[in-house]
Amino acid sequence: MAKTFELGLTVICHSIQEAGAEPPVATYPDLRPAISAAGGVVAASWRQFFARMREVNEIIRDVAGRLDVFLLDLEAEPAMQDSRHLSRDLIHPNALGHHEAARLVVEMLAERLGPSGLEIAWPPWA
Repeated sequence: MAKTFELGLTVICHSIQEAGAEPPVATYPDLRPAISAAGGVVAASWRQFFARMREVNEIIRDVAGRLDVFLLDLEAEPAMQDSRHLSRDLIHPNALGHHEAARLVVEMLAERLGPSGLEIAWPPWA
């Protein structure tokens, strides 16, 4: 499965680059701290799922590094591990979580493009 995912992500990124664009990729956030903070317990049946997510995230980082594409590393972002950013299911982001992810995307683009490459007032209503 890992090799198939890596190959598929590589092909997608190459295709986007060949079209003249820069593909963005993102890792999956580590939800375990948020689950614990909300009083939940990561059941044994979910441990394999989280181990697989860490493996997928490593592949995403590797492909992003090899192909020099935009990488938003949500697994490394403490804000994305905060239960206040998640819906009741503790898996999907709520409005605050989506807002935080969007803010991180803007920061990533500004860092990657440099001060003259991107001028965005954040938040947009400011």
